[in-house]
Amino acid sequence: MSLDDKTRETAELIDEIFNTEKTINKKITGKYLRKKVFQKYNRFLALVNESLDDELPQARKDEALSRLRMLVSKKQEFSAFIRWIVLEDEYLCDLLGGSFD
Repeated sequence: MSLDDKTRETAELIDEIFNTEKTINKKITGKYLRKKVFQKYNRFLALVNESLDDELPQARKDEALSRLRMLVSKKQEFSAFIRWIVLEDEYLCDLLGGSFD
């Protein structure tokens, strides 16, 4: 499998963030970045649940869907993690895959 430079650099960064704690600064930075990724993931899950909630008004569900589309934009921090989740889920891929830029 051939990977372009950007993909390889992203994989190396992810490995560095999650698997390296050589210095105190690395420990702090890694912890901070993990926290940010998990916060983005939790926000994503909350919006998915909101968009599926039959007890909410349609306007609120539409707003959640609009915000989900923003989360998968390349301009958003950590969007690669969200995109992977979307691509691995048939329903989410149907719902949001067309929003990928």
